[in-house]
Amino acid sequence: MTKKKFLSHGSSLLFYVGCFIALWVFLVTVVRAAYTGITYDEAYTYLIYAKDFDIRNLSLLKSMFTDSFANNHWLNTILIHFFQGIFGLYYDEFLIRLPNLIFFFFYLSCSLFMLKKKILSFLPFLLLICNYYLDEFFGLARGYGISASIILFGLLFYKKWKKEGCEHNSTLTLCFFLFILSAYAQTVTLLITASLGLAALFHLVKKKKFLPYLKSQWPFLIPMSFLALFILIYHFMVSDSDKPLFSSNYSFFDSFVRSYVRMFIHNEGYNYQVGRLLSFIFLLSLVLMIIKRHWSFQDFMIPLALYVLLLLFVEFLFRKGYFTERLLLPAYPFLVFGFVEALVYLYRFIQGYIPFSKYLEYPALACMSIAVLILFVKKIDIAHTRDWYDDYSLRWQTYTTPDYYYFTNEIIDGKFAEQRPPVTFYQKKLLYMMEKGY
Repeated sequence: MTKKKFLSHGSSLLFYVGCFIALWVFLVTVVRAAYTGITYDEAYTYLIYAKDFDIRNLSLLKSMFTDSFANNHWLNTILIHFFQGIFGLYYDEFLIRLPNLIFFFFYLSCSLFMLKKKILSFLPFLLLICNYYLDEFFGLARGYGISASIILFGLLFYKKWKKEGCEHNSTLTLCFFLFILSAYAQTVTLLITASLGLAALFHLVKKKKFLPYLKSQWPFLIPMSFLALFILIYHFMVSDSDKPLFSSNYSFFDSFVRSYVRMFIHNEGYNYQVGRLLSFIFLLSLVLMIIKRHWSFQDFMIPLALYVLLLLFVEFLFRKGYFTERLLLPAYPFLVFGFVEALVYLYRFIQGYIPFSKYLEYPALACMSIAVLILFVKKIDIAHTRDWYDDYSLRWQTYTTPDYYYFTNEIIDGKFAEQRPPVTFYQKKLLYMMEKGY
């Protein structure tokens, strides 16, 4: 067998292994989504925003826009209501999580497509799909997973646009439409849109294609601008000083770097050291690339660096705290793309000075891939979710419903049939959580 055929067979084998792992990851997420009890954030979203959502009711839409908390992720809310209408089911835990599971299927399919087309190698593919913390949110009725999935598709189109020599204007427009759409699932992605927008603007100006781009795409760019402005205003409204906002008052390193590392490694000592190492690798690669002026090598390193600078600038400007933990999930595919580029660049740089390092490539990749899988397997827990660890117990608790709650024409769960006013188990659970939280 020739070397070319051997590599071809090896690539096909890795793709089939990737399919198996993706299916396994998806099944784990589906089982957890079906088994775990409703979380407080999901309950609040469903009761306050999704259940009675009506796009024809302008006063309701105005109220949702002006009075919402950051808990309301528009795309998630609309999709929950949409599937509720299709199936005619109310207060169904699995149904309200179904939109996220569908987007997880898209996310895995896109990752497999990139693996098959060799846009990604096997290790970054595993990093994309075996982040257990991200996978948990694909099994919850929140906007983070939906947003991450849309971002991944947007990054794919951005890479396609760069590969085509920045020639196809419609590809870039579609890319940024997806980025703006992702903000309707979670507004924190607006900074990703800004960082990649600056990078794209640089390429267009450098190639003297900015004005031709505007001329050909203005019918699409104008409505997209209004969509972006709407969600930007909404972001500032839900992050107003008198509204609760999930953020961190710790340092950038603790809030950003260690939060990403903690998605894989919980040990505080280890994740601190790993965070320092990964930061050093990225910064060293970035500096070397700038010194050597290897601009053509990167697609996402510079945009990722811009994203970090924007995070620092926004915190300096508004003093709201850094994005942390689940707020970082939508940017996770962006981080993987940018960091893998940095890692590959540094490896190629070292290879020029240490020729025998090429013999370490495959063993190192194999060890890192196995480590990612082991870390994923160790975190599997179908009864809990990390951010709402104790909510699973609600499935087995009994509640006393306040008298002022009354539901008519509902099927009574036999377990609570003797209690009045009659409410289903799911309704009681939501109401109990509402009572405890607000």
